[in-house]
Amino acid sequence: MTNLELFASIATAFIVSAIGPTVVEWAKTKFAKPAPITDPVKEELAKSCVINRELETILDTLGADRVWISQFHNGGKFLHSPKSIQKFSVFHEVNANGVSPIAHTFRNIPSSLYSRAFDELLKNGSIFIADFNDETIATFGLKGGAEAVGSRASYVFGLFNLGTNEFMGTLGIDWVKKPKQLKQEQLIYLSAEANRLSGYISNFLQDEK
Repeated sequence: MTNLELFASIATAFIVSAIGPTVVEWAKTKFAKPAPITDPVKEELAKSCVINRELETILDTLGADRVWISQFHNGGKFLHSPKSIQKFSVFHEVNANGVSPIAHTFRNIPSSLYSRAFDELLKNGSIFIADFNDETIATFGLKGGAEAVGSRASYVFGLFNLGTNEFMGTLGIDWVKKPKQLKQEQLIYLSAEANRLSGYISNFLQDEK
């Protein structure tokens, strides 16, 4: 190989090694599909619509007066401690005609005020109160809140993250006009719906991480 051929080979190798990666990166930038632009408001509304449709189905199927979902959230810090204050709020709610909503009442409520009810949900997964005026039925500290919003009967299910089993919130079904004793098949239906909604919320929360 002559000196000229050797020089040409070295020059070619240098050009390929120096320019090649630049060309590849340029091509990636030029022809790659742009990342989709996400709109957090639209995404949140879409998720809310999915959940609200499920709540409306429960409302219609059982002839209930109110169906709602509460979720736990961070409520700030204690004054003399870095520990987070655990609170809950009603984030999703559907109501029958003429029934007042409760979301504005149950907003940023310290979880400690309903510790007996949450403890029961953690242990057994549900609370069934067919008549708040029946003193033989345990209400687990829920009677005062029920009276404030006019509920005569409430059935509450815990919502748990399907991946981590973390306690995320509650599904509640209320009757305000009269007491309501649900049949066993209706309770089974509600338990299945609670699991379905737990799945939706688990997925939504996972998407946001």
